[in-house]
Amino acid sequence: MHIIGKDGVDLASHWRALGGAEAYKGTVVNGFPNFFILYGPNAATGQHSVIFHSECQINYACRLLRPVLSKGADSIEVKDAAQKRDLEWVHGRMPGLVFNSGCQSWWMNPKTKKNTFIYPDPMVLYWLRTIFPSWSDFTIKGRQSGFSTGIVTTLSVAFLGTAAWFASNKYSANGFVGYTAWSYLSGLLEQEQVLLKQCSKLLKR
Repeated sequence: MHIIGKDGVDLASHWRALGGAEAYKGTVVNGFPNFFILYGPNAATGQHSVIFHSECQINYACRLLRPVLSKGADSIEVKDAAQKRDLEWVHGRMPGLVFNSGCQSWWMNPKTKKNTFIYPDPMVLYWLRTIFPSWSDFTIKGRQSGFSTGIVTTLSVAFLGTAAWFASNKYSANGFVGYTAWSYLSGLLEQEQVLLKQCSKLLKR
């Protein structure tokens, strides 16, 4: 597939110059606005469902496209610094994993030995990383009347952090905390389904 980004840059040539494929959270690429990848670079692991992962990325893409599809923005693009920071984290987690043990495989670039395939954490953590977009990592161009990234995201992250803290301490036996955290996560799953329906309606317009 021949994919052209800003300034006429070809994606394949762009990735060759980098020594292998790269993408922010395995989904978006700097220099290629409004372009989304399913099961992209460093998005796969050896212990999860491809279907679940694809659902995470589809929901993430729908969230990122909201300013374009419903608020009149022209484009959304991940910032270069954000993509580099994300990849530094990904590759920083690789040493010590069996996927980077020194053996040659199809997920390693044969020349640069760069692992362009594996995501180094459990899939549930990828899901959590894609629930709330870090809007400061993106450049949004064009009209965006009424678009806010706001308080809900901040409060949600704070709640998840508090629930995780309780779970890792002696308070994990507290039935109320466990029930509340589970109820909240169940609510997020329901929101995932609602978001997919909203995105489908927007794309049909």
